[in-house]
Amino acid sequence: MLRRLGAALSQRVVAAVGLRPFTRELYHVFIDGWGASFKDVDRTLRQIRQLGDRPWAQAWERTGHHYVELAGRREAEGRYASAAGLYKRASLLFRIGDVAISADTSTKRDLYARCAAAYARYAELSEPPIERLRVGGIGSPLAGYLHRPPRPGPVPCVVVVPGLASAKEQPDFQPEPLVERGIAAFAMDLPGHGEAFVGSRLHFSSYRAISEAIDVLSRHPGIDPDRIAVLGTSLGGTVALKAASEDPRIAAVVNVSGFYEPRHWFEASARFVEAALKYVTGIDGSPEVRDLVQQFTLRGSIAQITCPILTVHGERDIIIPVEEARHIHAEATAPHTLVIYPGGDHGLLNTPEAGYDVLDWIVQQISAEQADRLTTIAG
Repeated sequence: MLRRLGAALSQRVVAAVGLRPFTRELYHVFIDGWGASFKDVDRTLRQIRQLGDRPWAQAWERTGHHYVELAGRREAEGRYASAAGLYKRASLLFRIGDVAISADTSTKRDLYARCAAAYARYAELSEPPIERLRVGGIGSPLAGYLHRPPRPGPVPCVVVVPGLASAKEQPDFQPEPLVERGIAAFAMDLPGHGEAFVGSRLHFSSYRAISEAIDVLSRHPGIDPDRIAVLGTSLGGTVALKAASEDPRIAAVVNVSGFYEPRHWFEASARFVEAALKYVTGIDGSPEVRDLVQQFTLRGSIAQITCPILTVHGERDIIIPVEEARHIHAEATAPHTLVIYPGGDHGLLNTPEAGYDVLDWIVQQISAEQADRLTTIAG
C-alpha cells in the first residue's frame, strides 16, 4: 500500500513538473561522459511527464529523430560534414533512450536499431570514413568501428572495450581524442552487447573476442601490428586485463574502473547492475547471474600480463570499490601504474582530467612520435 501510494505521488509530481528536476545528478553522465549537449538533455527530460520505459523512450526518440531529419536535409544539399555531425548526435540521443531500458523489449530494440543506423551513416560520411570491421569468423555477430587519423602509413591502435550495457557506437572512452593524437581507435561490441546482442550472449570466455579483434587489426594495412593496445572501462577493463594475460601481442593495457574479483563486492552492487547483466547474458534468474559473475575473476591472471598496465579508479566509486584497483596493482608483475582519483565516480565520468592522463600514458607507450622523440634525445 505505501509503495503504491508513493508511486502515485511520484507520478503526480512528474506529471506536474516533468522528470527533469529528479535527474539532474545524471546530467554529467550524458554530457561529460558521452558528449550530449546540455540543451538536448535538459529539453528532453523536461518533456517526460510520466514514469516508465515508454514515455522515456518516446521523448528521446523525438529528440533523436529531429536531428536525423536535419541530417537528411544537409546530406541532400551536399553538406556532408554537417550531416555526419548531426547523424552522430542523433545516434547518441537514441542510445540514451535505449540504455536506460533494462528489459529486452521491442521498444529497446527499436531504439538501438535507430542508434546503429544513424551511427552507420555518420561513419560513411566522415572524412576519412570510419571503417566497419567484422570480428571473428564468417557469420560472427561481433563488429566494430575503426577510427583512423588522416595520415599515411601504419599507425598504432587502441582497441576500446565498452563497459556493461555499452556499445561500439557510444563507448565509455571516446575514440576522437585518440585519433587527434595520431592513434587509431577500434571500438567494438562485446558478446551480448549492442549489435552483437542478436546472435551472442556475454559469458566468461568473451574476453577472447579481443584477440579476434587483434587478428583483424594486425592484417589491416593502416595499422601497425606491433603497437596495438587495449583500453576497457568497468567490465571492459576486466575483459581487457584478462585478454592481456593471454595474448602477448597486446603492447599495453588500460583498465578504467575494472574489477579484480567480484566475490567481495558484487552483492552490494547487484541492484545497480543485475538487470543489465540479465539482459546481456540471457539469464533470467538472480542466483544464476550471481554464479556466472563469480567466474569473472582476475585472480592469478594479472601476474601473467607482460605488457605495461595502467589502472585508474575513482575513490568514490559506489559500483566497483577502489579496493579492486589495489588488488590488481598488488598482483601485477609487469610495469604497472595505479592512479586513484579522490573524488572520482564509476568510470571517472566526473573526473575529466583522468581522460587526459590516460591519453598521455597511451601516447608514451605506443606512439611513434614519442618513440622517435626519445630516440632523438638519447642520440
